[in-house]
Amino acid sequence: MRKIIFTKRSTYKQVSGNAKKNMRRLSIISILLLISTAIFGQKEIEGIYIGPYTMLRNNLILKRNYTFVFVRNNWESGNGKIYYGKWTYNCDTLTLNYKSYRRTSGICKSRTIKHPFKIKEIDMEKFLLINNMLCRKKTDKPDECYIKEK
Repeated sequence: MRKIIFTKRSTYKQVSGNAKKNMRRLSIISILLLISTAIFGQKEIEGIYIGPYTMLRNNLILKRNYTFVFVRNNWESGNGKIYYGKWTYNCDTLTLNYKSYRRTSGICKSRTIKHPFKIKEIDMEKFLLINNMLCRKKTDKPDECYIKEK
């Protein structure tokens, strides 16, 4: 069965049933390709990232079950926070969705409070993946990026 499709120029095209099936197959294949690249791309990004060298210790750990641990501590006093949540990776952009955090305190050792504080608002942080480094802005300076630990 053929259907008539009108276009902008007021001409018509005849589309057969086989063309519709082929278009459906192509759309399904393209969706599967997008999903597979997203899944396999996320396995490459897993691991431990060490933050820029400052007075704060910034370590980002991305786990296989799409959760993360983000440690931000002061080297001298040990005061800081440890953030927990879920991460997603799409089109070279890593998004961290914070769920809770714990405060740390103590000199030369970090004492962690047992019960985490829940974050009421949805907090997000975005990073770009450039040359195996996670950067907040489009820069490839290692001083401002999180470098993957080997």
